[in-house]
Amino acid sequence: MACHIAWYGYSGRTGFSPDILRREPTVLEFLREMHRGNKVIAAICHSPSLVISAGIARGKNMTCFMSLKDDLVNAGAIYRDEAVVVDGNIISSRIPDDLPDFCRAIIAAMAK
Repeated sequence: MACHIAWYGYSGRTGFSPDILRREPTVLEFLREMHRGNKVIAAICHSPSLVISAGIARGKNMTCFMSLKDDLVNAGAIYRDEAVVVDGNIISSRIPDDLPDFCRAIIAAMAK
């Protein structure tokens, strides 16, 4: 019997775990599939690095932890220094202090 899991969104973690996850082809393909399906992709702190590595940042308005700003810009994203940035199905935030705004944006997106 096959087991099917329905994914409605992905929320990335903070810290250094995104640096490990971005090296995994299956994780990057999962994000590409989520993006193709217009599912919510929420990335805070260092998690936008996964969006960059998945190749889905180009042309998107996004924010991130300050040390990733150049990576985001070099990937073709439009950097915004704001607590939360929503561009289509991608929600991004800078730091854990931004979590209240980040969580509200995720809830609003998932409620659609």
